[in-house]
Amino acid sequence: MATALVIGRFQPFHKGHEFLIKEALKENESIIIAVGSSQESRTKKNPFNYKERKKLIQSCFKDAKIIPVPDYESDDDWVNYLLKFKFEIVYSNNKWVDEIFSKIKFKVKKIKELQNISSTIIRKMIIDNEKSYKKLMPKNCLKVMNDINAERIIKECFKTNK
Repeated sequence: MATALVIGRFQPFHKGHEFLIKEALKENESIIIAVGSSQESRTKKNPFNYKERKKLIQSCFKDAKIIPVPDYESDDDWVNYLLKFKFEIVYSNNKWVDEIFSKIKFKVKKIKELQNISSTIIRKMIIDNEKSYKKLMPKNCLKVMNDINAERIIKECFKTNK
């Protein structure tokens, strides 16, 4: 069996991410979870810092290898950074990621996405004070969201218009 790479920004981590990782774990011996745009935080698109996102993921996958992946100027530099971590297959539902790895003849597996779950939707629900966003997140993440004061972080990011 192989080592899989799962890439995401996880802003925040939700049931769709959890499903993707569980599917990758069913088919592979080990997994590396790559937290993209790891240098970004406190913006509308990236409200949480790397440590906060890592805590959210670890609340569901305690033993997972989680790595920060900063943005790079070029796609080649970004891929070369990731290739240092030794994996055989990439799991992604992101068109850009699929194209970059397919271009270098790397195996990419798409997992059917769970409908109507995305970090963008969750952030908007929090801005609109819709507590039903909690149904879209793994239960373990909700404690971490509370501990890091996630709702306040997201609302502050939208107030500052970053």
